[in-house]
Amino acid sequence: MADEAGDKGAAWALGQGLTDAIFRQTVAHWASLRAASGAPTWVYDFRWESQAPGVNGAAHCVDVPFGMDILGLPGTDAATGPAPQALADAVHGDWLALVRDGAVGAPQSGDGREVIVYGANGGRSIGTGYAREARLWDATRY
Repeated sequence: MADEAGDKGAAWALGQGLTDAIFRQTVAHWASLRAASGAPTWVYDFRWESQAPGVNGAAHCVDVPFGMDILGLPGTDAATGPAPQALADAVHGDWLALVRDGAVGAPQSGDGREVIVYGANGGRSIGTGYAREARLWDATRY
């Protein structure tokens, strides 16, 4: 996390720690449980950072306007600032595919902790993730 913080300050780093503790570790845990049971499971990691004044980084729920493909609606800019439509196309396409087809055009999450990464650069890639958060879950639950 220290490498990610750069010049964003202590409040940002604390926020990232709280996000890991409250949200991300739960995603890691449930994805592991689902994958272990054979349930089809896809996980994503939204890393694009809001460009809106007063929003610092990849804020909680900033992915929703992308997934719903509503970047142009009034008020959305207050949460996102200028945002790449190509990223909304990718996120919305994946959400829609999951609802429509029951599958996403990406590897399912499994032992390798495969994730769809919606990156800080506005692109979509396949990577691994949530290992730190899984360790956090294990350390605080057992």
